[in-house]
Amino acid sequence: MTGDTEDRVRAYAAKTPFNVGLWAGFWAKPDATRVMLLAEDVVGDWPGDPEPVRGREAYRDRIARLLELVPDLHLEVAEHAENDGCLFIHWVAHGTGESGPFVFDGIDRILLDEDGLVKETVIRYDPAVVAARVGGRSDGEGPDA
Repeated sequence: MTGDTEDRVRAYAAKTPFNVGLWAGFWAKPDATRVMLLAEDVVGDWPGDPEPVRGREAYRDRIARLLELVPDLHLEVAEHAENDGCLFIHWVAHGTGESGPFVFDGIDRILLDEDGLVKETVIRYDPAVVAARVGGRSDGEGPDA
């Protein structure tokens, strides 16, 4: 991202910090090109991955890979809590896997930086459940990759 674009993202986040509503809006109809309010050095930790992804582009690529595997994936908020720059979102995922429609749930813990950008996301769900319902592998190469 260029310095000018970075400044625009931070200016937007200053007016509208990342929040549960933005998360819900994104995951209702996800598109990796719309992932914007990420700190430059964001860290994303998915179960089954050998290590967390680091940086904006790697984070977007991780979302894009997921959406390539499950194009109709969408998540909805079941419950959430927020406290001083930390969001917890219990979500329910819906989509179509190799065996047909699936549903499973998980939790995101999202930390925001001082500008309201996402600096870290820890995503948790049971990779074995995802592999069974979605199909594929649960070792960072399958649907949860």
